[in-house]
Amino acid sequence: LLGGVGVGAGSDISGVAVGGVGVGAGGRINGLAVGGVGVGAPKITGVVLSGLAAGGSDVKGLVIAPAYFKVARNRPDAGGDPGVFRGVSVSAFNDLRDGVQRGLCIGLVNIADQLHGLQVGLVNTARKKKSFSVLPFFNYSR
Repeated sequence: LLGGVGVGAGSDISGVAVGGVGVGAGGRINGLAVGGVGVGAPKITGVVLSGLAAGGSDVKGLVIAPAYFKVARNRPDAGGDPGVFRGVSVSAFNDLRDGVQRGLCIGLVNIADQLHGLQVGLVNTARKKKSFSVLPFFNYSR
């Protein structure tokens, strides 16, 4: 799918989706999603390349979003389960305060509620880690 301004679907997108401003789905994005400003869907599996920001609740794969990457709770209106990220993310601010990180996050600031992997950056926070939950340069937990 190719959109001059954006690509969107009320349910799922599979394959390659490129939007000049953004790519979004109400269900799932499977494949490659490229957005000039942002990419977002509740569930994402594949590669996300965004000019600014990206986000979802259940994200698996590679995310490159220069400014901001957010993993949100599933169904936040109902106090849902924490979101989950599995893979590699490169962003200035990797915001997983409402989620579980399983993999590698590289950024200036990395925050995860639960860390099962590696954070590399200036400030790295694993909120539920028992010791050394905030560290400079890197943070690791199994």
